[in-house]
Order: sequence, then structure tokens, then C-alpha cells
Amino acid sequence: RSLLRCHSAWHHRMNLRGEFNDWGALPDVSMRMVNHFTWAANFTTDTFLKAKFVPGNGWSQSYGVHPTRKLLYGLPLFDPRSRDFEVEPYRSGAEASRRWMLERGFWSQHESIATA
Repeated sequence: RSLLRCHSAWHHRMNLRGEFNDWGALPDVSMRMVNHFTWAANFTTDTFLKAKFVPGNGWSQSYGVHPTRKLLYGLPLFDPRSRDFEVEPYRSGAEASRRWMLERGFWSQHESIATA
């Protein structure tokens, strides 16, 4: 007997769609929920492919574009620390997802996904 887990999510399903399936012309890769608001799927490819996360049929909702974020609140120029002030980048999109999957054993260090 297996125990079913109940996780919270904004969507009842999530798919991976991209260049590998001609952006939905062929079946999407179905993902499974592995934690609250967290979906996973294993997908093997031998080349770089663009893809998006899609919670349903069509394109009314999709995720995967993460614009560059500038530092909104840097040090003022009159502060001498502003010359060499560095902020660790905010992890978002593909890198945040890759680290989460790696830390929980869903991916090896050689697996990832990139967003554009």
C-alpha cells in the first residue's frame, strides 16, 4: 500500500512544452507534483532546447521568461562603498529550479533546464 501525498498548487497539472515537441504540436511532457507548488519531470535531450512550463492546453498561461533584474536599491554614489558594492544575484527561473531539483535528488549535477 502506498501513501498518497496532498500538496498545494496553483494549477492541477503542469506540462513542459518546447522545441522538442514543436511547441505543442506533439504531446507535452507531463510533470508530477513533488512538493507544495513544485513540479518535476525527467526529460532527456542531447542538445540545448527552449521550453516553457504550461499548466493547461493552449497558451493562455505559461512560465519560463525571466527578464534581467537590475539592482533597484543600490548604495548612493556619495557612499564610498558604492564603488565595490556587490549583491549576490537573486536566483530565479532555471538556476533556482536546477538547484532545488539537485538538492532533493531528482536530478544529477548534469541535468538542468534553461529559460530564455
